[in-house]
Amino acid sequence: MHSRCVLIFEDDPFVRQLLEKTYRRAGAIVHSTPNSNVGMRLFYSTQPDLVVLDLMLAAPNGWDLLRRLRMLADTPIIILSALAAEDSVVQALGIGATDVIIKPFSPRMLVARSKAAIRKSSSPVITDRVLQYDDSYLSLNLERRLISVNGQPINLTKTEFNLLICLLAGKGQVVRFETILAEVWGAGSEQKVEYVHTYMSRLRRKLEREPKRPKYIVSEHGVGYRFGGLIRA
Repeated sequence: MHSRCVLIFEDDPFVRQLLEKTYRRAGAIVHSTPNSNVGMRLFYSTQPDLVVLDLMLAAPNGWDLLRRLRMLADTPIIILSALAAEDSVVQALGIGATDVIIKPFSPRMLVARSKAAIRKSSSPVITDRVLQYDDSYLSLNLERRLISVNGQPINLTKTEFNLLICLLAGKGQVVRFETILAEVWGAGSEQKVEYVHTYMSRLRRKLEREPKRPKYIVSEHGVGYRFGGLIRA
């Protein structure tokens, strides 16, 4: 956890203090707040490597905050919750939590699972497919993780990058929503089509000359998306 930035949303002062000490002892840079709105400002300003979120926050509550954070970024999110029921855990994972830890918790186990969440988020997608594209405007070499638009390098988030892999692997054919969700977000996300639309819109803003008239990120209404360029393997 050395030099990793951790943002904690926790309204219980005792638990918040324990979390702060736990992560600082592990070498992390820690920001914490009991307030969702203050936390969102910290999220934008600090760009944390990990979010630790208590679901029982006041308005906006932890559930709403989880949805908002997941729509904004692919930062790993660990849920700390006193809600041990299976349905609550499944719901949190389905919304987009990386892991769920039930209170009371072991600080040692929390740090270990935090490291695993960050490691998983940082790991590249392994593929044996040749995923390259190049024209006079857009150049993609996903094996080397190089993307440029009009000669300028472009940075993609991990989710955006994985979406691009998913589309290029389709070789111009429509990739259905359920396939995209399964490959990029994993099990439990099958009903979260809004994730796909949100991130495809971001990809368009980064890659397209005219995002409202896309050439590369093409929507097939009600079915899915396809990569509109000619694949050159």
